[in-house]
Amino acid sequence: MILPVDIVSFALGLLKELRFSTYAIGSLIGILPFAFVWSYAGGELGAGRFLTFAAVLVIRRLWSARHRASRTK
Repeated sequence: MILPVDIVSFALGLLKELRFSTYAIGSLIGILPFAFVWSYAGGELGAGRFLTFAAVLVIRRLWSARHRASRTK
């Protein structure tokens, strides 16, 4: 995730003019990609395909490291 969910929730709570539907749609858009990736990885692990599960974890780790490196520049 780019930002921790609690920090975003508290910050958006300070904005009194944010409608619930806007907040809910934004949360769904932000959570959906990660939910899909972890669901897929769990399905692969449950099916006994450990190599695919490990590949998902490695790709996630590389993406996270790349994202952190780009923020520090």
